Amino acid sequence: MKKILSVLLSLIMLFSIVACDNGGTGIENDEKSHNFYVGETMSYDDIDVTVDSISETRYSISSTNENGYTIKVTFTLKNNKTEEFSVDDDCFYIRTEDKNEKYTTEQFLFYRSIIAGGQETFWLEFKVPYSMAEKNYIMYFDWGILHSKQKYFLYNRDGSSAITNANGTDKDTESDKNDPDYSSLFAGTCPIKINATYYTSDQTLSIRQTNQGGKTIVAIKYLIVVYDAYGEILQKYGYGASALTATYDKFNINSGVSYTGDWKLNGFSDGKSLDIYIYSVYYSDNTEWGNHDLNVTDIKKYAPKTHVTGRYA
Repeated sequence: MKKILSVLLSLIMLFSIVACDNGGTGIENDEKSHNFYVGETMSYDDIDVTVDSISETRYSISSTNENGYTIKVTFTLKNNKTEEFSVDDDCFYIRTEDKNEKYTTEQFLFYRSIIAGGQETFWLEFKVPYSMAEKNYIMYFDWGILHSKQKYFLYNRDGSSAITNANGTDKDTESDKNDPDYSSLFAGTCPIKINATYYTSDQTLSIRQTNQGGKTIVAIKYLIVVYDAYGEILQKYGYGASALTATYDKFNINSGVSYTGDWKLNGFSDGKSLDIYIYSVYYSDNTEWGNHDLNVTDIKKYAPKTHVTGRYA
């Protein structure tokens, strides 16, 4: 009996070590960490992670004499698995680089799932006492037993600021000049012509896709951004992803042929209109128009967009 209890205690201690960090110094797994900077993608066999953008705003609450800064981090997770991948807000937090002070978010992702082969963009806000001009911050993606910790430095690799302002333009114009240019990936006429209908009554998106090129298409990837009646971007269920992906690969589409794909936009019940970005068209000869690995920021910047006004049916 004592041996059994000893084994059970050892297992409990083991899983306590590898579980998501809920306190302590947070540096026990640093030797296993992978260090990345804003805009860079960390790829695993099962998931890709990219921090897309960062913004900072000052806040002040007079009733409690509380003031400080809100750091908003937007990041994209791409599921490379053949099954759903769930995320939990407990595994996302930031720390100061010098003193390792930990700050968590007050938002909840509630184990949000990403469909197999899909990607989701999330944003989280962290209330901190110091501005990003005073302190360097690191965001942790703590996958626990899966991949240990992954560190994202919330500034550029050359040490310059990676903060974006409210309208999404980079304050560090010199850094912006060095951003990669993906316009050549979308050169010429888009090989797919789409005719989309957005039914707001049941949040169904129907896209008729016509191959107007000369090669057989085996897969198409779309990025979808949903807006409310005021034209504000919606988040899934009000707190989740602000953009979602849809893939059509049911039938090969030969030149001149059309097929229709339908998608349920669960979690966007207040949606009134949407934008559709075509960011990847994959051919039967294993070539590609666009790039299926682009992050949300670059997709919005370079991929062709179609705006669709919803209708109640």
